Amino acid sequence: MNTATIRAFIAVEIDEIVRQKLSEIVLEFEKTKCDVKWVKTENFHLTLIFLGDIIQETVDSLKDILRKAVSTFQPFKIEIKGMGTFGHPKYPRVIWAGVEPNDSIQSLYRAVKTEVTTLKLSVDEKEYIPHLTIGRVRSGHGIPKLMDMIKLYKTQFFGLSTVDSIVLMKSVLQPSGPVYSVLHKVSFGSGENAL
Repeated sequence: MNTATIRAFIAVEIDEIVRQKLSEIVLEFEKTKCDVKWVKTENFHLTLIFLGDIIQETVDSLKDILRKAVSTFQPFKIEIKGMGTFGHPKYPRVIWAGVEPNDSIQSLYRAVKTEVTTLKLSVDEKEYIPHLTIGRVRSGHGIPKLMDMIKLYKTQFFGLSTVDSIVLMKSVLQPSGPVYSVLHKVSFGSGENAL
């Protein structure tokens, strides 16, 4: 039996137009010279559940589980709006773009979580706050300037993104940043796209 592990998470992909808009904002932030590791344009996503290291056998089981979780969902839209941080304002850890409160995304999260827990996987029990991570702060260099910039975008509208599927993603940590690839994609309803 193959016991090699895969670092994985379940996510919603974000429309290209929104990713490009966020990428333009990141370019503005980079001008501040703050010590932040910015997320690459192609890596912007909405995490539903971080799974951590799982074995291949679990990946196979997740394919059926995820299809069941989304079988009754219809496509819906989420509004990407606002910006903020996690951590103390003087020592922020993560910079994020927000997702406007939305019953559909919360229902999707709960449905996926319910199914994933049947596999006895450890799932974060903290309140689910939908967001797109756009940067991780590496040091305190330039924090006041960074926080001033974030205030400018506190209520900024970045666009609408259609949610019509979920993906099981693989994350490979590299010195240049994580590299993500889709292990499996499940469309809402009965449709499915296996990769």
